[in-house]
Amino acid sequence: MDKPDSQHNSQDIRRCALIVDNDINSSNALANLLTQEGYTVALSHNAIEAEKTLTQFPAEVALIDSGLGKTGDIDLIKNLHYQYPQLICIMMTAHPDVDSAVNALRQGAYDYLKKPFQSEDLRATLKRSANHRDALLNKTRSEEALRHSQKMQAIGQLSGGIAHDFNNQLGIIIGYLDFLEEYATHDKEPQKWVECATRATLRCMDLTRQLLTFSRQQCNKKKLININPVISELETMIAQSVTPAVEVQYFLAEDLWSTEIDPDEFQDTVLNLIINARDAMPSGGKLLIETSNKILDADYTGINSGVKAGEYAQLMISDTGMGMSSTTQERIFEPFYTTRPKGKGTGLGMSMVYGFVRRFNGFIRIHSEIDIGTTFRIYLPRCTATETDCTDESLSNIETPQGNESILIVDDETDLLQLAEKYLSELGYRTYLAENARQALHILEHQHDIDLVFSDVVMPGEMNGYDLAQQITDNNARLKVLLTSGFTSKPIRRNGHSKKTEARFAENMLSKPYRKADLAHRIRLILDEEVYHEPA
Repeated sequence: MDKPDSQHNSQDIRRCALIVDNDINSSNALANLLTQEGYTVALSHNAIEAEKTLTQFPAEVALIDSGLGKTGDIDLIKNLHYQYPQLICIMMTAHPDVDSAVNALRQGAYDYLKKPFQSEDLRATLKRSANHRDALLNKTRSEEALRHSQKMQAIGQLSGGIAHDFNNQLGIIIGYLDFLEEYATHDKEPQKWVECATRATLRCMDLTRQLLTFSRQQCNKKKLININPVISELETMIAQSVTPAVEVQYFLAEDLWSTEIDPDEFQDTVLNLIINARDAMPSGGKLLIETSNKILDADYTGINSGVKAGEYAQLMISDTGMGMSSTTQERIFEPFYTTRPKGKGTGLGMSMVYGFVRRFNGFIRIHSEIDIGTTFRIYLPRCTATETDCTDESLSNIETPQGNESILIVDDETDLLQLAEKYLSELGYRTYLAENARQALHILEHQHDIDLVFSDVVMPGEMNGYDLAQQITDNNARLKVLLTSGFTSKPIRRNGHSKKTEARFAENMLSKPYRKADLAHRIRLILDEEVYHEPA
């Protein structure tokens, strides 16, 4: 079974031991025994030397003699247990008694050895301590992985909420800029101002889209693909993205397993990782792009929180650049975090990578060393299906459709409500306005000519857009509904509507911020489709 993050075999790692004993002969004898057991040994003759040695020597186990002076051994064990929680301390004494043994264990010692001891006793104690330390390390890694996962989830929720609020405001700005553009067609100077403002707004819309990509938990489209051809298609773009001083090498597995992902998002992910590698090699270097099949077993998943055992297609991108510090590795997937100079990047590229991987039930791992390089490993679940489950439909470039039906617009953002009303009125529709679900239901009770309800999803009060859509279609199956939202995460099921209900109304959801043409095409699509009938 594959353990991809293991850099070495445990058998190949030479363990390190610290001996703290003021008896030189005893220290040397014990050092010889430890060397024979495969340990690298450091000697200290008192507590001060021991603490100084540990600042430079990566000991895994410390064997501490009880004859260091008045409670010197106990104080040292206590201090080391506090400063180095993963260091295994073993008390050694030629004058054992129950009280001193219990006290040492209470202060953090793992075990107790009585002098003189046989090599078999030492070997058994060292084996137990090594197993105990490995268990501690695995527990720590799992806790850190869980903590990081929870932090990224919280950041994702925060980012999604911020992006939702920005989308509402950007929708208003881009909408009225479109209207201004129509009025400024014969005046070149104001038209330039409008075009400049529109470009800036579209850039802001792209940034919020990236934030939502990070926070989103659902996919817009999925396709069963082998990622090798996608990578091959990018070879020209990759060559143009890096400097001539960077040598790019490809090692693509011939029998690579298929996975079900969004190919466009995968391309963005690859390019973001390539750009990250390029920036890490300003003077040139090597860039390795490799794919392979990986089987992750229970041992691996046991020490990697959030990872499921199974079969994966792996993408590995390695560079020989400057590497990353542990602090950078911890924060690299956070939105807006960047090590680039001010103005050289948004800090959203790597967060988009993280969002893509998590959204398609994969995971990503980093290994980086300063002045050596960085390796990113992306694991995407193997899929054995033969057909895609999701498809994406894009608007064709045809004339903006119009109509004369009656539409009820529901949005708690007054400016957006008025903008949508202006859009639809210019398209020929008759409109009614409501600022919340309660007002919408009241209007529907008295106005029986309404053909479609166009509602925001996130609204204050007891009913959100899904609740409203469910209730009005339960009352009138012929009434059409179109939902819109600036937040694309999973909807909150407040009033018990099912996943089937959510999927039905989310299928044609219009994402904010939308423009007039987007709204026109989507409204016409919903109005012209057949009336939905609940399956028996």
